[in-house]
Amino acid sequence: MKDKNPNDYEERKRDKLNYRYPRGESYLDLIHRLEPLIYEMERNKDPVIVVAHNCVLRCLYAYFSKHEIKQVPFIDVPLNSIIKLEPTAYFSYEKRYTFDLETGNMEEKENPKPLFLERSLKKTSSTIFLSDMNKEPSK
Repeated sequence: MKDKNPNDYEERKRDKLNYRYPRGESYLDLIHRLEPLIYEMERNKDPVIVVAHNCVLRCLYAYFSKHEIKQVPFIDVPLNSIIKLEPTAYFSYEKRYTFDLETGNMEEKENPKPLFLERSLKKTSSTIFLSDMNKEPSK
């Protein structure tokens, strides 16, 4: 993008949250588009599995982990990974797993501290985010 569209590159670099790709959408556009899905996920009592592009996963993860909206474009969602959120009354436990595509092995990452949520989640379902398993990391 830097070589082909230097103006777009600089504009996106200045404001990644609001930058709208040509004939595309910004992170803010995507967040608004995902609102009905988020409401549906919150109402669901069964486990939910989300397989999506990293930008979608960043938006969903930010909501469920109580990140500020300006942090969304910078949230680390590694490729070839699973992020499992287990909501409880006042916080959500998080587990992360990574896959080695060459060996097929899965490794559980060190369990981070519980994610404290402002709202009370009175259900026992899990939300699992799967990063795009078919893409190579961008350089």
